[in-house]
Amino acid sequence: MGKLVVTEFISIDGVIEDPGGAEDFAHGGWVF
Repeated sequence: MGKLVVTEFISIDGVIEDPGGAEDFAHGGWVF
């Protein structure tokens, strides 16, 4: 069976960021 690798963009204070980083939208540019 293969491995599942999870990469999260979360800071120490619990803020979750998107990897896209679009500035024109208040909640970022989510890639999902």
